[in-house]
Amino acid sequence: MLRLRCSILTHLLSSRPPTSPVSPLHRLLSAAVSPNPASAFAVDDYLVRTCGLTRAQALKASAKLSHLKSPSKPDAVLAFLAGLGLSAADVAAVVAKDPQLLCAKVEETLVPNVAELTGLDLSPSEIARLLSLGPDRFRCRSIVSKLQYCLPLFGSSENLFRALKSGSVLSSDHERVVKPNVAFLRECGLGACDIVKLYVLTPSPLNISTERLRTAVACVEGLGVSRQRIARLIFLTGVTFRCRSIVSTLEYFLPLFGSYDNLLPALKGGSVLSSNLERVVKPNVAFLRKCGLGACDIARLCIPTPSLLSISPERIRTSVACVEGLLGVPRGSPMFRHTLQAVAFLSEEKITTKVEHLKKTFKWSDAEVGIAVSKAPTVLHRTKESLQRRSEFLISEVGLEPAYIACCPVLLMYSLEGRLRPRYYVVRFLKVNGLLDHDRDYYAAVMISEKVFVEKFICPHKDAAPHLAEDYATACRGEVPARFSFT
Repeated sequence: MLRLRCSILTHLLSSRPPTSPVSPLHRLLSAAVSPNPASAFAVDDYLVRTCGLTRAQALKASAKLSHLKSPSKPDAVLAFLAGLGLSAADVAAVVAKDPQLLCAKVEETLVPNVAELTGLDLSPSEIARLLSLGPDRFRCRSIVSKLQYCLPLFGSSENLFRALKSGSVLSSDHERVVKPNVAFLRECGLGACDIVKLYVLTPSPLNISTERLRTAVACVEGLGVSRQRIARLIFLTGVTFRCRSIVSTLEYFLPLFGSYDNLLPALKGGSVLSSNLERVVKPNVAFLRKCGLGACDIARLCIPTPSLLSISPERIRTSVACVEGLLGVPRGSPMFRHTLQAVAFLSEEKITTKVEHLKKTFKWSDAEVGIAVSKAPTVLHRTKESLQRRSEFLISEVGLEPAYIACCPVLLMYSLEGRLRPRYYVVRFLKVNGLLDHDRDYYAAVMISEKVFVEKFICPHKDAAPHLAEDYATACRGEVPARFSFT
């Protein structure tokens, strides 16, 4: 092995152009072939000059290497890393992440690991990437047996690498923790694909003790939740599921949402189960009830925006004040819930700015802004450019009055190029050619589905306007057919 390493080093050195600058790594490799013992070995200087670490990184790393008295072991490790194809930047990153890698036994651990990982059909580049993601695991011989288990489980090296970025699957005890947990999750109804996704997103459930996982599942079963639903719950909540508070939290939320099926959508991407129940969630629910929202309304509010119950009670109160004061939507209004949902994560300053922009862009009064927002609260999330373009089209080209748009703000939610403009062209074409009554409302043409629009405005005129369907399709692609030019 030593002769092999020297052969690799000699090849690396001889392949260098003679005119190239001498890098620290090149000097290191030369030293590895022809040792030149120094009178004293300064670890931090070595880390900076030879490994490429910053001074701050070297200072932190040197504390773990204070026992080193010579560069012989680090030289051998760096020569090994160079042989794997790691760049100088990669070497610096790996050493900064795991300084003790420099103390690894090349001939007894690193070289055999590479040989056996190659036997698992990992390419040299994949092995190098594996080392970069987990250098602390790579310097252990157990990495091979763990990969023998994990590669079939994860289905591919790419899936495994994604998991390594977020978890410690290779550092956990496989026999006592990972394998039993995987077996139990399969008992709960999670397939291999679900387990892989779970680990990539939230690795904790695979790393906790099997007893703790079984206890949590048993407690949730005691609430009348089936194993199949518990499997889904684990998949959605991940790390939250292993907390002891999961049972008391579910005991509160299940009656609030009315059923497990109602609660489940609220868990997607939300932190509702991990929020402090006593200090945050319950005060927020109590305040929303005072605002006139029933349990059903609160559940509907939280399904699309589950984190709404997780924000501070002060922020909820501020949002409600903005809904009532700035936007003029009273608590008893049917649109109060929708408006609160739209502004809950906007500051008062941002809401004020958006209201002023709506007034300027559409020439609306305060009352008209209130009407528009109460009917289509998400208008507050439209960009300035989007609103400006729709204003220019609807007011200047279509000729709609600002007050009319305020009463029909859903017009601002549709695609300008894919819906508003093409349908306007069709309606205008039919009116100009006497094929449609002039009192037919443009809004009615916009609101109906694509299928109904074609049936009502395109198909009946195949004989009188045979090119209408083709021209409409062209307009939907953002082009203006000559027959739709009305100047």
